[in-house]
Amino acid sequence: ENAILRLVRSTVSGNLATVDTSSVYGGGLYNEGTAVIARSRITGNRADAASAFGGAIYHGGGTMTITETTIAANVATGTGNVEAGGIESDGVLVIRRSLIAGNTATAGTGIGGGITANTGGSLEITDSTITGNRARRGGGIDVGTLTGFTVRGSTIARNTATDQAGGGIAGNPPIAAIGT
Repeated sequence: ENAILRLVRSTVSGNLATVDTSSVYGGGLYNEGTAVIARSRITGNRADAASAFGGAIYHGGGTMTITETTIAANVATGTGNVEAGGIESDGVLVIRRSLIAGNTATAGTGIGGGITANTGGSLEITDSTITGNRARRGGGIDVGTLTGFTVRGSTIARNTATDQAGGGIAGNPPIAAIGT
């Protein structure tokens, strides 16, 4: 209880979360609670099941802070609900000075190539780059009805929505501020 996950100057790479008929969460990392990820690389991970959430990271609640980290080339795939090739967040997610690139969620519902931030949580992105991600909807970022969504000093570029809306950002957030 009250534990904090700290991942500092570390690599999480080439991992697979899979099951034949159900749901999987977090190809590289699964967390519910408080987490701090700094100066790390989370690359080449995969969540593969009927429903898959977070090719790189599934954050199930609490606060996750990601700083000076690369999250790249991760995949979420399946035939049902597929969300977030990179990061799936159901809590407070803060990203600073990081790169979210080349993540994919194009199978099944295919929501949020780089980041999916769900209803009830919040998302703050500062001085970061979200690029080269692909999904059916929300190539870079897909957001639900969040309590807050802020982007400051960041670049959201060259992401692709292959079937629906929002190559860069899709969803219905109350946007607090966008400054790029």
